Amino acid sequence: MGTLGDSNALNHNRYSNTNAVAAILAADGPGSGLNADLLDGLDSTAFMTAGTDNWVNITGDTMSGNLNVLARIGIGIGTTAPAFPLDVRGGVSGYLGYFYNDNNGSGNASGLYARGDAYGTGSGWGYGGTFAGYGGSTSGAAYGVYSSAAAYGSSPAYGVYSYATAGSTSGREWAFYGIGDGYFSGDVGIGTTTPVSPLDVRGGKSNYLGYFDNDNNTSGSTYGIFARGDARGTGTGWGVGGTFTGYGGSTSGTAIGTKHYAYAYGTSTAYGVYSDATGGTTSGREWAFYGLGDGYISGNVGIGSSNLAYKLYVNGAAAGTSWTNLSSREYKENITKLDVSRHDEMLATLMQLDLTTYKYKKEFGGDDTTKLGFIAEEMPKEVLSKDGKGVDVYELLAFTIGAMKAQQTKINELEARLDERE
Repeated sequence: MGTLGDSNALNHNRYSNTNAVAAILAADGPGSGLNADLLDGLDSTAFMTAGTDNWVNITGDTMSGNLNVLARIGIGIGTTAPAFPLDVRGGVSGYLGYFYNDNNGSGNASGLYARGDAYGTGSGWGYGGTFAGYGGSTSGAAYGVYSSAAAYGSSPAYGVYSYATAGSTSGREWAFYGIGDGYFSGDVGIGTTTPVSPLDVRGGKSNYLGYFDNDNNTSGSTYGIFARGDARGTGTGWGVGGTFTGYGGSTSGTAIGTKHYAYAYGTSTAYGVYSDATGGTTSGREWAFYGLGDGYISGNVGIGSSNLAYKLYVNGAAAGTSWTNLSSREYKENITKLDVSRHDEMLATLMQLDLTTYKYKKEFGGDDTTKLGFIAEEMPKEVLSKDGKGVDVYELLAFTIGAMKAQQTKINELEARLDERE
């Protein structure tokens, strides 16, 4: 901007009288010789207020009062064509603007106050400040805002302290809203000022404390959250991806460690829980599921197969120390004793059955072992499963006992005849 020459400097010591200063300003105008015109070509009343200690000296003396500049004036520092009321430009390697408020007394000390008020516009955005940082073209880093806080004594330090709840709105009040990634080298607390983990979220909500909604409508897989616990370097530690604990109400309610929902559309498959424990290299057991406690599944279960025609379908050999068929009257209704005349039919049917040897196909759990048994299509319907492709061993046992009864009756009759001959 322009300067005031030595001969025309507005010296507050020389013109200390209020009326005198006012007279000079009133007489000022283009071509008056007062170099205040060089500031912006306007009357000097747009630059100074008469009667106050507002003066500029070419020697750079410090002003003891305020410098009042009308909003329509553009003051340029480092530019002769200011585009804003205060336009500061340069190419220094340090700070272009430096605000140092060293308040050693009482009260708060703020280095800079900036306000953008769009309240009267209805729909405009109000920015307190806009900061843009551009990193080097080959290296370096770009920071929109670089903030540091140094606390002393017992005071806390806030690198950034954001307060968005001072207004009156029905909309969302965001303390922080970012477009891009975030990085924190220390712990982050949400709902707590004393975080004990890199991310510590606490609260007393009646719904979700954390909510992750990854709505990917393009291609590729979509994950709501990824958690990893890597204890490989410890040798003996446990690597736990996530620990979830639910506490039910003290008088009623339910405690659920994790609750999962899966919604499939089109021809996709829904997995409430999908577990893969085979990604490592270990000589130990790889458990897809390991539970301490009871288990309940309302639907059907397939082991080694996606065939869910039965409550439990095992593709392969299954072993155990006992299998119990529930048979108490407590579990049954419409109980009717079988007519003895049916026993002879059962015996005749079993006598017509052919015993066979066979091997199961690999896709149905076959291990090239030769088996001994029957073919379902040749068995009596009373012992078959609902789909007719399996044999109910409990039913077959009952059918066999009926046949044995008929056989035993015949044996008893023969023995009786022999006794009569003797």
